[in-house]
Amino acid sequence: YAFDAIGVGQARTVTFIFLCGLMVLMFAGAPPDYRPVILLPLFVQKDFIVLSLIGAQDVVWSALLVAMLLAWKRPVWRAVLFGLAVNFRQQPWFIAPFLLLHLWDEGGTREERLRRMGLFTGIAAGLFILFNLPFFMMNPVEWVLSALEPSYARFNIFSQGLAALTQYGLLPLTRDY
Repeated sequence: YAFDAIGVGQARTVTFIFLCGLMVLMFAGAPPDYRPVILLPLFVQKDFIVLSLIGAQDVVWSALLVAMLLAWKRPVWRAVLFGLAVNFRQQPWFIAPFLLLHLWDEGGTREERLRRMGLFTGIAAGLFILFNLPFFMMNPVEWVLSALEPSYARFNIFSQGLAALTQYGLLPLTRDY
């Protein structure tokens, strides 16, 4: 309530905490020679920090994925962190097949590869189901529509994709585009 009273709000508090966590993870996880410059991209591309401080929540799943990368040699933790990231936003869904290919490419026998992929998929999917099943059971159609909403919602005005051409004044495209 104290944050709400001064106008910070809970969403901004959460994103600020995760932004600080992301910076710590990036700094601590970087090789010592790169630590002096590892945070520069966040400050050069100011949109990420500014949007995080006004409540855009991409920093949460970004921090979870960075934590997953740093925990890569710990199979359970990497799966848990990825499971939390895919629960938070849809963007991490798109890297799941590439992570599975990477797990396959880590070598070993066919059984070892399948076991490694199964453990990762089972934990991540299990967390996804654990968090989402109650909402899915309440209204499956609404759950699917809500889960896919970012792909069709009219409220999306900022983007790092093609819409960024309009956002930065390079090409005048309509919102429908």
